[in-house]
Amino acid sequence: MDVTEKIIEFASIKIPPPEKVLKMVQISLLDWSAVTIAGQNEPVVKKIRDFILDEGSGEQSYAVGLKQLVSARGAATINGVASHALDYDDTHFASLGHPSSTVFASVLALADKIQADMESIQVSSLIGLEISIRLGVWLGREHYRKGFHVTGTAGTFGAAVACSHLLALNKKQIRMAIGIAASRAAGIKAQFGTMAKPLHIGQAASAGIEAALLASKDFIATDEGLSGQQGFSVTHHGEENLLAFANLGEKYFFENVSHKFHACCHGLHAMLEALEEIKKNRKIQIENLEKLEVTVHPQYLKICNISKPSTALEAKFSFGLCAALCLLGKDTSDLTTFSTEACSVKENIFLSSKVIVLTDETFSETKARVSLYLKTGLIIKAEHDLLKFDDIGQRQFRVQKKASKIIGEETMKNIWTLISNKPYSAGNITQSLLG
Repeated sequence: MDVTEKIIEFASIKIPPPEKVLKMVQISLLDWSAVTIAGQNEPVVKKIRDFILDEGSGEQSYAVGLKQLVSARGAATINGVASHALDYDDTHFASLGHPSSTVFASVLALADKIQADMESIQVSSLIGLEISIRLGVWLGREHYRKGFHVTGTAGTFGAAVACSHLLALNKKQIRMAIGIAASRAAGIKAQFGTMAKPLHIGQAASAGIEAALLASKDFIATDEGLSGQQGFSVTHHGEENLLAFANLGEKYFFENVSHKFHACCHGLHAMLEALEEIKKNRKIQIENLEKLEVTVHPQYLKICNISKPSTALEAKFSFGLCAALCLLGKDTSDLTTFSTEACSVKENIFLSSKVIVLTDETFSETKARVSLYLKTGLIIKAEHDLLKFDDIGQRQFRVQKKASKIIGEETMKNIWTLISNKPYSAGNITQSLLG
């Protein structure tokens, strides 16, 4: 059975997923809602909203920051961009993508159009989230390191499969949706630190809806969009790691999704967690710091190592500045900490210059080591691995705390009630989540 066939079989299953996995979907949907609401007034979101409104599209779905409804694809674009505008959405390190931002944006927009209920939203989202992650693993690190943004590429297929499940498409139609998505999936890492990076999420969410809706009308595309001789994998440096689809439907990779508790690139989080650990046990006198060595996997040199950031977006992709802000006692979970102004503060710049980024190929992509060298000759070290996390109850607690901080406790509680309480609601759910 080829990869496409495995995806089709998985997207056609009727057996309810495990409760533990659905709980992670609920936690992630809360996280997604919070960061989307928080990101709604970012300049990139305003520009996208204006662009969608200029098109004069139909009244189908709710988009954050708007009173009037727009087309499902338009809403998916806006909500997808908003969910990633702050770079505060979840990550899955096995695929190096942000699964929730693309899949939830697409499923919720389509759910508004067809008036689906919350249970269908969660189950269909899980189908797409799992496929998005596994396709990222299947495409492999070569795909990512050649310059493709997995959230925009694998994420498009995940959105298409999720929307196909929500529409209850037949197997032939799901295959066509995958084939259509193969011509729409896109995103390059050269856009990191610019407005075009969150645009990848919006366009992937929109393309996922487009692929499923066209397939529902029996639109014909290639049967071999993924692994054909001139399919997506071959043309986009895919490794086609078949282990990515082992135990599909029995084991869920999405259970290991990682949520952000710092408002910056996820590649910086292990470093920040290690620094926070040191700060808990010791009071560091900044004037006594000789240098700070940060050791990470080599790939992060091309992702989040902007040495002299000058904008709020670039600040979120800088080992030096983020380490400086943390050591100076700034709250890196606070959205306002990463600003254009922070890039020009002399104390921040000076301390950033003391940060040296080292690499070690033996390190996992979720691990970092920090070594503080003091003028007294003392060296203080700490390590952190993002995969060594707490249980699902603690995860829910931390995500709820994060959401309360950025959107307010009352709003967080209202969203959580909508997501987790039965009987599940139906209708224009997106407005209830984001309004």
